[in-house]
This record gives sequence, C-alpha cells and structure tokens, in this order.
Amino acid sequence: MPASLVSRIVLAGVCSAAAAGWFGVRLSGPGEGRTILALTIDRPVAASEAPVTSGVAGAEVAPAQPGVRNRAAWQPSPVPSAGTPAGRGQVIPPLNGSTATGTGAGAVVVPPVPGTGAGGGSSPSSVPPSIGAPGATSATGPAGGAFIPYSQLFTADRLEAAFDGGLPAERGEWREERFFSRALNREEAYMAWLPPGYVDDQGTYPTLYLLHGVGGPAGFGVEEWLGYALTEDLDRMMALRLIEPMIVILPYGEQGYWMNHADGGPQWADFVAVDLVKHVDATFRTDPQRDKRAVGGLSMGGHGSLQLALNFPDVFAIAGAHSPTIRTFEDSPDFFGDQKWFAHYDPLSLIKSSDVARRIAFWIDAGYEDTWRSGAETIVSALAAKRAPVTYKVLEGEHEGWYWELYLPEYLSFYSQALHADSKTLQGAPGVSAHLLGSILNSTGIVAASASAPETH
Repeated sequence: MPASLVSRIVLAGVCSAAAAGWFGVRLSGPGEGRTILALTIDRPVAASEAPVTSGVAGAEVAPAQPGVRNRAAWQPSPVPSAGTPAGRGQVIPPLNGSTATGTGAGAVVVPPVPGTGAGGGSSPSSVPPSIGAPGATSATGPAGGAFIPYSQLFTADRLEAAFDGGLPAERGEWREERFFSRALNREEAYMAWLPPGYVDDQGTYPTLYLLHGVGGPAGFGVEEWLGYALTEDLDRMMALRLIEPMIVILPYGEQGYWMNHADGGPQWADFVAVDLVKHVDATFRTDPQRDKRAVGGLSMGGHGSLQLALNFPDVFAIAGAHSPTIRTFEDSPDFFGDQKWFAHYDPLSLIKSSDVARRIAFWIDAGYEDTWRSGAETIVSALAAKRAPVTYKVLEGEHEGWYWELYLPEYLSFYSQALHADSKTLQGAPGVSAHLLGSILNSTGIVAASASAPETH
C-alpha cells in the first residue's frame, strides 16, 4: 500500500478517536446475560417518526413542516466511536449449536408485520419470520421488542480467537487504483482487495462493492471499513473456508450519500455504477454478470447501496444495508433537490414505484438501540409488500463503530452466499437463504476443526 495511503489511514484513526471524544459519543455497549426469546417485530415505524439527529451525539432537532426541508437536520454525523460491548476482548464461549435459518432459496425472509405494509395496506400473510426455525432465540430489550444478542452471532472476536490473535499464512492483497471518472470529471482512487491465489489463478471472481458512511469532521472514506478489521476478517474467513473467493472494492464517496446531486453537483451514483464498475471489470478478472456483483454499505453507505441497486438493477443483483440512514425529504440535505429529485434517490420511493426490487436479493440489519432503525423497518415492510427477497435482522447494539466491526463476519458470509448462489428466483435475484454463521457453528464445528497453524503477530 502506498505510503501516502497508509499515512491517511493512521491519521484518520487518530482523528476519529479525538472526534469521538469531542462529540461525546458513548463508548459503552450493551450488557450481557439477557434472556433469550423469539425474534419478532411488532410493527414498522414510519420513517417520519425517526428521531432527527444533529451533528452532536444525543442532540435532537425539531422536525420541519411537511414538504419543507429542515436544513438544521443535516449535519454530518460524528465519527463512530471505538466503543465495544461489555466483555469485548475476552474469550467468548463456544456457540451452543442452536439453529436459526431462513426458509429456503429465493424466499422472502422478513419478520411478520401485521397491518402495516407499504402504502398503508397489510403485509403479505405468507411472509415468514426472519428467524423461522423452532427454538430460534433472541434477547429482549428493556421496552419490549427483541433482537439477536451478539453472543449468538459469529463475530469478529470469535474469528480472531480462532487464530489466537494471529493471521493465516495465505492472505489477500490490497491495491490502490486511480482512474478518470467522467461522472465526476476528475481522477478518483479506490482500493481493491484480491483474494489469495488471484495472481496465480486464471479464473474470474464475483465482486463486492462496500460503501462507507458519512464519517465526521475528522474524515471519511475507505479508512472506515479498513478500521473495522475488514482485511483481517477477509483473510481469516478465506482461510477457514467460511467465505468463497471474491474481489472487494472500496471507493471514496465523500459525504454525498452516493447519489447524483441536484443542480449539477457531483454525480456519485453514476461514478459507482457506471465509471467504477467499468474500470474494475476492465482492470481485474471479474465475472461481469449482474448476479455476481453486490453492493453494500453502512449508515450513509446503506442508503447508497439500496438506491444504487434499485436504480441500476442490471448492474447489481445483491444489496446489503447495515444500519441504513433512511431520510425523509424534510431532513435530507439540499443536494437531494426538490421532491421529484429526492424520490429518484429515496429507497422507499424507488421500492414503491415499481417491481424492480424483486430482481434483487436484500440484506438489511439494524441495531435494537439504533435511532435510525425505524427507517430500516419501513424499507423492510415495503420490500415485503412487493414480495422482494429480503433478510432482515435486528441485532444487539446501536449506531456505533463497534457494531459494524463485530458483525462484519456475518455480513461477509451473506455476500459470499449470495454471490455464489447456485439458484435464482423467477425474477432473477440470487437464491439465498442467508443463514447466520452463528447459528450453524459450535464448539466442534468448522472453526475448531479448521483454524490450524496461524501465523502470529
């Protein structure tokens, strides 16, 4: 990796920690020892009910009048904290072997949400729950509702423990590429991760595009994903054969929501879906089929991945949104334009306006304590009404850095399953049931048997 990029990553990490302290981001995480119950979602909360947060953690801004943009609502979020849940860093006991799976390839996998479907109607009665196996478990929150506790998932801690803190001997390779983007009318850079064996192999690979979040005053960009141990997770999961080989692309998107800005502003959507995809396919041995191309993102990037897949269904057949920040028109930035322009990049409007969502396999997750969760649930309800294939998970946690870092192995598992799916729905979406790794691994399972001879630091 060029020295300039390394310096940027180190500087961003230092500034992120400082910014988190300056903005008063809470560093503590969820508690332990909660009772395990069945996962249910009582109802999706309308996006208009979601708290409108300012740039200072914990502060709230009064909602604007309907149809009138509240400019005070748009403040770039503070850099996610490095906080961790209680017990982080300790040896986590083996999984108990309980199963929690979907209902088969191509099925719509969402929680039942009676009487609250998109458009005011009822959700389809045939929609199965997100975790549908008998005895599937989750924990309850203090105000009711349920979530899957991190102790029941295959987290980054478990993955690291399988290697005693070390790394496998065979690792992938990051490359920094630069090219001229017509959409942005300037040169842009991106990072590409090539799996072990890429140089010697002559085969083609599916591609995963990961979009970063807004970040904060200290910085933003690919450093966010790299800071959440993406490199280590990819190498370790490849060594354990928990994921199949893929190419991973990390673009830079500033704080522009990965959309084409109104009034001639930066065209971030075209940059990713047209210019970047074209350059990646021309530079690396990718499989250019749409069902071999996924886009995912966290926070702002989750909003971006949804609208990019919906606006470019011939490019992306798989979309993952991790804690997506779904905004109403009233609390959107000025670059979302007028209401007509806004609707073209609003995931909810895009889902309701056509049946294109049925061509895409979706994964959406949100923390139980995430103030943006209501928006995610509105999206899930709209997808269910369209009978689009979607897996939705409510996980323990909030809108914090530790959340994305800990659950990244589960995200990578989904993308691998979807990119290597051997079936499709009638509408062309990859047939994936999105089994959680934490539900199928136990003390004598794959990890215990495969994590041998790690290379220590």
